[in-house]
Amino acid sequence: MDFRGLNESGVASQLKTLGLTDQRQLFRRLPQDLLFPSFDLPEGTSEQELESHFRRLLQGMTAHGSFPPQRSFVGGGYYYHYIPASVNAIGSDGSFSTAYTPYQAEASQGTLQALFEYQTYTAELLKMDVVNASHYDGATALAEAIRLAQGVHPSRKKVLVLGALNPEYEQICRTYSEPLDVEFEFLDDFLPGTPTFSTIDLALFFAVVAVTPDYYGRVHDLRGISQLVHDGGALFIVHTDPLYCAIFEPPGLLGADIVTAEGQPLGIPVSFGGPYLGIFALRNSLIRRMPGRLAGETKDSRGNRMFVLTLSTREQHIRREKAASNICTNQGLMALRALAYMAVMGSPGMTRVAQACVEGVEYFRQQLEKIPGYTVPSGGTHFRELLVRTTKPARHIVEALKSRGFQGGIPVSPQEILFSLTEVHALRDIDDFLSALAEVGSEAEPSV
Repeated sequence: MDFRGLNESGVASQLKTLGLTDQRQLFRRLPQDLLFPSFDLPEGTSEQELESHFRRLLQGMTAHGSFPPQRSFVGGGYYYHYIPASVNAIGSDGSFSTAYTPYQAEASQGTLQALFEYQTYTAELLKMDVVNASHYDGATALAEAIRLAQGVHPSRKKVLVLGALNPEYEQICRTYSEPLDVEFEFLDDFLPGTPTFSTIDLALFFAVVAVTPDYYGRVHDLRGISQLVHDGGALFIVHTDPLYCAIFEPPGLLGADIVTAEGQPLGIPVSFGGPYLGIFALRNSLIRRMPGRLAGETKDSRGNRMFVLTLSTREQHIRREKAASNICTNQGLMALRALAYMAVMGSPGMTRVAQACVEGVEYFRQQLEKIPGYTVPSGGTHFRELLVRTTKPARHIVEALKSRGFQGGIPVSPQEILFSLTEVHALRDIDDFLSALAEVGSEAEPSV
């Protein structure tokens, strides 16, 4: 459990119990020259800045240093973000971490209320009618959205994906959709009204999936797409990022029928592959088809506010042939962490984090283009990710960066690397990384 200090009333209570009037009396037996008067930190230091300060101090003291988050520039769908200590404290509370699935509502009010509040916060963030609680991860949430859409239009077998989809997501979606004989078509670069987009007969597709920000961090303008999709009789699915929605127009305002996302950036650490959180939202008109579980608010026989599981379409609750999905569990504890993160950060905090994910990438792009051997193939706004083209083999660059203390991106092709930057990367960290990239780019390649 992270240390949590006392407030003024708590300190006063402890001092009274000890028969003391001042905290300094606790240390009166110690030689005064051994007492550290104060830390050399600016006034008003944030929790994140304070932790970063001590990380830098510890770096020179450890014999076997593991790279702190700010030395990693790896993303690809899962990201280092700062997690407030209060989120870890709430998420590790025994009453939540040991709770079983809330089948018995009268004994599970805390868990059910947490799920209900998570749904409410997330629906407001995405500007959607309903959010469930929840799915395994973003990939399975998107796969479930595609299956739902195909059930609305069972005679159609095609789905169109706009924007670069995470390769792992594509594999999972194909696996989920294989029994339905779904055909996938991909359009990497798109704009409504352009010849490429306008020549597609949308009446052949049961759904159009727009990915923004996409796998390469590109922000796509989705205005006007929903009307084209609905005119073709298809459903409009948007796969997005929850922090992205703090500063860009949310999918619900762009006419999305279903919205999916990976909730890992909301207070969930990068932890050896999971667990993560699949966000799934939709319009009220589709609520009876929604997979997963939904926590609802009601009143008991005495008129008191209470919470229940409602509109359950899981195979554990109804006949299997009528179930919307065979999802048999959810990421309730991860949803709790996401709720705590959104509550602690609030709209201003999440906005600052999202802005840092845009500004950091833009600064990195501007400086990187000055270094010989590196180019950025796509312009426009990027969120958290940047695809960089190299003149040297991508894997050689990544390996060379490791020897300099950096986890340096994902090689996505022989001469392309995907880098990720978030609010944990201070300006000095980015500059150090740029210097390392310049060194690697200028040194001779090892002979094979």
